[in-house]
Order: sequence, then C-alpha cells, then structure tokens
Amino acid sequence: MSEPAQPAPTLGELHHALSVFERERDSLLATIREARAEARKETVQASCCRQPIPKEVISAWQRRIKDSAAELVSVEQKIGTTNKALRAIKAANKSAIKSLTQLPEGVVVRSNPPPAKAVPANGEINPNPKQGHVLFLQFFHQLVSENLDPRMVEVLETDAHSLVNAYRATHQKEVET
Repeated sequence: MSEPAQPAPTLGELHHALSVFERERDSLLATIREARAEARKETVQASCCRQPIPKEVISAWQRRIKDSAAELVSVEQKIGTTNKALRAIKAANKSAIKSLTQLPEGVVVRSNPPPAKAVPANGEINPNPKQGHVLFLQFFHQLVSENLDPRMVEVLETDAHSLVNAYRATHQKEVET
C-alpha cells in the first residue's frame, strides 16, 4: 500500500514557507554574528590583560558558529527548493494569451470595449448586489490570498474593512440629519 500523494502547495503556501525560511536564515546569521562579536571582544580583553582564554570557551564559540553554519546551509537549501517550486508554478501560470490567434474559436472579439457604467447621480450604491457579485468577490479573495504574500493580504483586508466602516459611518450621519 502506498501513501496518497500530497497535493502540490499553492503559491501562497510557498510564499509563506519562503518567508519562514528567510526569518530562520536571518536568525542564524544573527547568532553567528553574535558569537563572532563575543569572541572578538573576549580576545581583545584577554590580549590587553595578557590573560589566556580557556580552551573550553574557545571551543564553545567555535561549536556555536559551526552548528549555526550547518543549520544555515540546510535552511538555504530549503530556500532554494522553495524558490524553484515558486518559479515552476509561475511558469505554469504564464500561459497568458498574447495574440488574438491564440483565442479559442467560440470567443467573440470586440473592437470597442463596452462603455463604462455611469454612477447614479445621487451617488447611492445599490444595497442589493447584482447576481454573481458576491461569488465574484469570494473568488477574487481566494485568488488574492493564494497569489500574494499573507502579510499583504492582511493589509488589504484591514484597509477594506476600514473603508466599509467609513462608508457606514458616513451614511449613518446622512440618515440621521
């Protein structure tokens, strides 16, 4: 019996994994820098005082630097693998239509785009959305969350909620006055 194949990670999952690996890499680099700075400081102090540094202390610094460097190599390999998977997904998604000859036969091509819909003179927004608008927004949100960095999605959601709240606050005042 073989294990079921795991689904391929999405673009959003890969971006998230990449950011996690990059934070881990930065942490390991900071650990190596701190160990080297500590070693330099102790070495300068010991040379000024003409005191020897115990072998245990030196080996602890070397071990800390060596272990962090080994972890760093592993993390950088994971970063490389993730970047390779990201490039593969992006290349697969680049099947954009570049000429009219690539369009399927049943598609109608218009020379003039449809005119923009006019906003009502009173500026009111229809409280009942058009059929399919909510479904569009759900799919749009799904695409954005899969293709953008999770931090960017969070910023966009926060901004959208603040716009909705501002709209509601503005229209509550108009109703009261």
